[in-house]
Amino acid sequence: MATVQRPGVTVTIDRTDALLRSIKALVGQEVLVGIPAESADRDPQDGDAINNAELLYIHEFGAPAANIPARPTLIPGIQAYREQAIKRLKAAAQIAMDKAVQRPSPSARAVRRIPPLVKGASGTDKLDRAVMAQLNAIGLEAVISVKKQFTEGALAPLKPATIAARKRAGFAGERPLVRTGDLMRHISFVIRAKKT
Repeated sequence: MATVQRPGVTVTIDRTDALLRSIKALVGQEVLVGIPAESADRDPQDGDAINNAELLYIHEFGAPAANIPARPTLIPGIQAYREQAIKRLKAAAQIAMDKAVQRPSPSARAVRRIPPLVKGASGTDKLDRAVMAQLNAIGLEAVISVKKQFTEGALAPLKPATIAARKRAGFAGERPLVRTGDLMRHISFVIRAKKT
């Protein structure tokens, strides 16, 4: 409820519905980090039937039968970013609540006729953009945190035979998972409506 007071007049406006619609729009979204299906294919020169999403899974959990140790990047990257993501989600919720209870200006009322950016969202175009900006920031920052695991995380070292094969092929360095950078380049995020 919002109360507007003028000398001699008190007007109470119930904006509960707008608030609930804004919160529903926010919690109805999810930010997914990894390798989206539409960009999972590997570069043609790799010649493998396996795609990047499958390769990331193998490296994340290991494949003992193929003698590949676990070299997790996705889960530790997300865990490292978790506290910052929570702060961003709180900021997005606060924006959604603040905008929902504000008295709309005449120009904001006109904007309501424009379809919202977030499917199922109500409220103004500016509300949806502000909330989406927070969700986009979460996705971008989470991707950076995951990619940092490739370059700085504690990964199982390469075997001497793998290092020697790399050198014979003209690749310097002993860091796992970064020989071509293809797997790391494919780490991305999507924002979508939650599936119920």
